[in-house]
Amino acid sequence: MDAESTSSIGARTRLLRALKRTVGKFSIGSGGVDYYDISNVAAYTLPMKIRPVNPKISPSGRLCGSPQCIINNIPSFCQGNNNLVRFPTTAYSCQNTDGLAGNGPSDGTNIFKRACPDAFSYKLDADIPLFVCPTGINYEVIFCPSLGTNSEGTSSSI
Repeated sequence: MDAESTSSIGARTRLLRALKRTVGKFSIGSGGVDYYDISNVAAYTLPMKIRPVNPKISPSGRLCGSPQCIINNIPSFCQGNNNLVRFPTTAYSCQNTDGLAGNGPSDGTNIFKRACPDAFSYKLDADIPLFVCPTGINYEVIFCPSLGTNSEGTSSSI
């Protein structure tokens, strides 16, 4: 998991360009609030879900919500000018060639947006505000979750 500050779009863009994978991002304790999200701006590599653990308030939409992005068949998903990469481990990555290139949506980024509406799909994706929760709780990052479950897959708590 990669953490980054959301204060600088330029810094975020440089980090995502280097990572070329699905990224879970956190900004903890900023003014008594935690911000978190999932980004496919550079690429999609694995299913991910972020879940607040026992928040003090009832989750509602983006308030202590649980963003997730699950794409089951990366080779069939990776269309248009997006770039399919196969790693030596036989794992796949769909590189979002337009995600870092421009400031707005394109045919290439819309493929990511339709598959994962909770995730950022391009550099200035204003359609997805950050998820927020009061500071002081833990988060579970679930890698490879199944649809409709709370904790299947491999998880890591922060």
